[in-house]
Amino acid sequence: MEKHVATRNHAVRFDQQPAIMPFHIRPEMYEQLGRWDEALGIHEANRELEPFHLDHTKGIMRCLAEMGRWDKLFSFCKDQLTTTIADENAKKELCYKIADCGFHVGDWTFVESVLPYMKKSNPKSFFYKAVLAVHEQRYSEAEKFIQQARLTMDNDISALVGESYTRAYDKIVGLQELTELEEVIAYKLAQTEEKRLLIRKVWSQRLLGMAEYVTHWQKMLAIQSLVLTPEENIESWLKFVALCEKSSKPDLAMRTLMKLFTDGGLRDTDPKQLVKAQNVNLQVVEQFLEHVWQWEERATAFALMQTFASTLAQQGSNEPLRARCHLKLGQWQ
Repeated sequence: MEKHVATRNHAVRFDQQPAIMPFHIRPEMYEQLGRWDEALGIHEANRELEPFHLDHTKGIMRCLAEMGRWDKLFSFCKDQLTTTIADENAKKELCYKIADCGFHVGDWTFVESVLPYMKKSNPKSFFYKAVLAVHEQRYSEAEKFIQQARLTMDNDISALVGESYTRAYDKIVGLQELTELEEVIAYKLAQTEEKRLLIRKVWSQRLLGMAEYVTHWQKMLAIQSLVLTPEENIESWLKFVALCEKSSKPDLAMRTLMKLFTDGGLRDTDPKQLVKAQNVNLQVVEQFLEHVWQWEERATAFALMQTFASTLAQQGSNEPLRARCHLKLGQWQ
């Protein structure tokens, strides 16, 4: 605790010295405080001064990943693969984060391109080989890779359990990823809808039992997305949005909501149109309006909620949702 307070006070003292340029501040301090936007700005400023310094590139990638800016990280990695990280040694250091990026944006060629740079004994190497095998419907190979990954992780977990709960938990989440990847195979091979429903129920319950870390939830949802569209997994994605807001990551929450709208077939994401749209998930609209109220313009949120409630009344459906809307309007006055 004292270390955390000292770090925060140190960061505040830097904030109070406008004469010092941002790139002289250690971005790691902001990272420890979870202020990823500010840390990213410093890493980017430092990189402008030293474009071939690998630490700055790693810092940018780390911040973008923590912020869930996978599209931006993907573009950054593609641009840098021919410059800063064209060096073979650099690729060996950064290949794991690059693979994470490709996985989250669903670019399997990108993932495959960095596999040769991973250590053969690294669990992530086996994990991504398994993911690619699943994607290509080579399920027997995928299961072998999953088992190899699990074996390489066993010793690490045993050593970490008595050392650090947080680090051990990260490894346990890694084991959970492997389990869910096995279940993805089972889902793909399931002969009945009942079997698939059971797997989805297990995923939903397991997610709720996890520690409330945005990065961990994001990993699980990414694996589930191998077989489920956001529409099919809407409850879990909305819980993820709520977790982002609870974790003071409103930008990631809003990007996720916009993704749920567009993946649901909606192309016009103008807030005034969202509340009137016929082909949109009403739960997403409800959470979107609550997000606008909490993080953006309250007057706008109130007006949009009124419009949404009126639209529901005209449609004459979903009375529980209409009741919640009117309750919110009463609370927001």
